[in-house]
Amino acid sequence: MLIGPTAIELGGRYSTNRFGMVAGVVIQAIATETLIHGTNLKDLGKFPALLLVAILMFICAATRKLSSGSMIGIAFASIVALVPLLLLAEYLRLATFSNVPAFFFLLVFILSQKLLTTTTDLKTS
Repeated sequence: MLIGPTAIELGGRYSTNRFGMVAGVVIQAIATETLIHGTNLKDLGKFPALLLVAILMFICAATRKLSSGSMIGIAFASIVALVPLLLLAEYLRLATFSNVPAFFFLLVFILSQKLLTTTTDLKTS
């Protein structure tokens, strides 16, 4: 049993995508039903995406055949690929995970590659 205010005057209303303004107690009821029915996804945390991109960038760096521009392109492609990968995993109800640490890692990687390229170009000219 949930007890809570539903009157507009009491101010406990929140905007939702599908139903517009809904009372807070209704949102709590919907969340409870979600948990009862077991439709919540297992959260794998931040490490799967981070490990995936770290291994990919390590393989790219270990080959030594790719230019800095190619590695930056692969890093950007990884960023673009991680978003649909997360959406697909959630759509198939497999699991959910965080892309933020992987995005931060790729950002640092791209900036370090640009810094390395710029430093190399300045030394040769």
